[in-house]
Amino acid sequence: MRRIPPAKHIFPLRIVIIAIDISRMKKSFILLFIALIILRLLDLWTTYRSTPTLSDEINPLSSIFGGGWLMIILTNFILVGGILYLHYFYTFKYTPKTNIRADSYSAYLSMVYFNEPGKFYQVLYRMPVDRSVLLGHLGFVLIRALIFGSILAVLNNTFHYYQYTFYIVWCDFIAHPAFFIYSLILLFFVLCFYYITHREYKINKATF
Repeated sequence: MRRIPPAKHIFPLRIVIIAIDISRMKKSFILLFIALIILRLLDLWTTYRSTPTLSDEINPLSSIFGGGWLMIILTNFILVGGILYLHYFYTFKYTPKTNIRADSYSAYLSMVYFNEPGKFYQVLYRMPVDRSVLLGHLGFVLIRALIFGSILAVLNNTFHYYQYTFYIVWCDFIAHPAFFIYSLILLFFVLCFYYITHREYKINKATF
């Protein structure tokens, strides 16, 4: 028969477990924070090396709206600041909803976002009833999507600078490298969103 530890021993154990969880959250936050900052700086640096005048830049701020370096730097500053805040919110403030009766992933997501089933597809275009849920999910997804996009941008800038043969052939084959890169980022965003929401669904399901 399993021995149940005395209550006075359980409380310190819970404190230790909570402390370990907080330590893991801090490490995750710091690692992603550092990775994002370094990769954004690398993106700017490799962009400057490959196209100092931004004539070949695929960023819509430059290629479509004609923005210069000042606009790109300011936009990066605002974007990174906002994403880091959301990441902080997800790591230290956000608590996934549990004890929700849902028979499927789509039903769970509908309940989490709108407090009623049958509205799964409205996640794409409607604000949730509890906006902290959306902020939490964005805090998880956006920083990872931007890190992924930054890696692609750094690689693209580097290949463009050195004009590797395979890169030139690839650009000719793709025809629109920017569209391809942004499509990959969007796909990664969707996968991250599915990952975090499905993980929460499984945790919620385990409570029943």
